[in-house]
Amino acid sequence: MPENVVILGGGIAGLTTAYALAKRGILARIIEARHHLGGLVASGHVGGIQLDLGAESFALRSSVICELCDELGLPYRTPAGQSWVWNDGIATPIAHGLWGIPSSWDDHAFQVLTDDELEIAHRDRALGPRVGSDSTTLAELVRVRLGQAVLEKMVEPVAGGVHTASPDDLDLDTVCPGLRDAIQREGSLISAVHSIRGNSAPVLAQPVGGMSQLVRALIERLKRFGTQIDTGLIVTDIAREGSEFEILVAESDGNRSNPKPVPGTEEILNADRVIMALSGSSALPLLNKFPEINFEWEAPQGAAITTASLILNNSLLDEAPRGSGLLVKPGSAMRAKALTHYSIKWPWAYETLSKIHGPSTHVVRVSYGRPDEPVQIPSPSDVLSDASRLLSIELSRTDLLDCRIIHWGPSLSPHSPEHRNHLESLKREIALIPGLDVTGAWIAGTGLGAVIPHAYEIGENLE
Repeated sequence: MPENVVILGGGIAGLTTAYALAKRGILARIIEARHHLGGLVASGHVGGIQLDLGAESFALRSSVICELCDELGLPYRTPAGQSWVWNDGIATPIAHGLWGIPSSWDDHAFQVLTDDELEIAHRDRALGPRVGSDSTTLAELVRVRLGQAVLEKMVEPVAGGVHTASPDDLDLDTVCPGLRDAIQREGSLISAVHSIRGNSAPVLAQPVGGMSQLVRALIERLKRFGTQIDTGLIVTDIAREGSEFEILVAESDGNRSNPKPVPGTEEILNADRVIMALSGSSALPLLNKFPEINFEWEAPQGAAITTASLILNNSLLDEAPRGSGLLVKPGSAMRAKALTHYSIKWPWAYETLSKIHGPSTHVVRVSYGRPDEPVQIPSPSDVLSDASRLLSIELSRTDLLDCRIIHWGPSLSPHSPEHRNHLESLKREIALIPGLDVTGAWIAGTGLGAVIPHAYEIGENLE
């Protein structure tokens, strides 16, 4: 087993890899440029409670995260409340299934279709398994099997909202692993989704107290193991000399969004194994330092994202007028792209806030940012106005107890067929460098349900 492992990046991927290694008795050293850990699994105090500001849940596509929570003593729950699609004032249910594709013909989400559009969708039953088998994107498959209306009205708001990209840019096998094989087995798209999701199986879960509880528990366990975690150190160069890596690091200037090295603070670290758990924009320049890699590609960046967390006291919110929240259909006049009624979706938040501020105190999160749209950094008044329209409740400044608005900058690049082809080529070149592994969302796929299992597997299998 390797004796000297350095993990570049202290986000959720780096922490997960380090934990899997530590359980095997391998104590890695984590290097993180920022002064906080967890990456996009971020939290902060809003309204007197610790609240998710970034990722808030994980997909149940793998058992790894649930097993991880069990090991760390973290209870987790599935969300409460129906979710919706909002299209210029009209709200319709989101299908239970996969990225807006229903798992049953009885799903109420089909009510958004006209009779003619529904008739086109029903042709899926008789198309057989070969139709769409050569589709490369999610949009191609849905369009050929269920029709353009299902794509625009049901799938695009969900898949596009989560991935901040058009379904035309989402590689089918990356965002829907196993779906292609399920269609061959079941004979239709709806039946294939049913075989994966069933009629009522939950899709998401969250540790009680928020996703930040997972970060906190991982850090505590790693410290107990004796894993060294260094924040405020940024990697500026890397090379392989013989059987070892030489990593040049420097102190970071502390900038949260784009940390830079402080001149004159450089030092060299040595390692016999390196795991890059960085964003694509940070990893690619370092990978190109190796002569084995001759790859001129910049990982594309997605839309700039802004999120606003509101703490509101209004008894009308107790009725959960839009359940756990809604996604806004692309092309709508609404500037927000989604709303999460967080305290309905995750009841622990309502219970905690009620103890501090009394009953009818809620958390509502509104998010902004779509591809090819100008950067939006709304004011609290803007967010209140948008939340009022989306919830069909008149919210005022007197209802607002606290507000936190964060501009995250460019989001993760969409996993398009082109992106996947680039990654496959890059992975072949990375395999030529002994002792180097790469993980993170740009490699594994969007969402914690993809990132954490990928990182954990590296830690489990490192030799």
